[in-house]
Amino acid sequence: MAADPDNVKRRVQMETTLAFRAAEMNAQNSVMLACGWANARERADLASSQRHLRKRVDDELIQANKETLLKRRARLKQFLAAEAAGFESQLGEMGLAFAKARP
Repeated sequence: MAADPDNVKRRVQMETTLAFRAAEMNAQNSVMLACGWANARERADLASSQRHLRKRVDDELIQANKETLLKRRARLKQFLAAEAAGFESQLGEMGLAFAKARP
């Protein structure tokens, strides 16, 4: 009968060790899940920030293109008005000027 308590002690010690190891594994598992989530979130944030940056650059390029077109049209109008005034003055010098309808 004296051998039974030793067996019981060993069994209790083994159960305690297994329970401790299981608790450590659960803690490690939760830490690994948190790290995996953080890494996935970091990758998603990087992709998201790159997508937003690309969209912002595209929007800026579209806006700059619109501004350039407006400036070109304004300069073209100025050029054509100056050219028309030059032709009108030339025709006036030659006596071939025509009457304009003025408001």
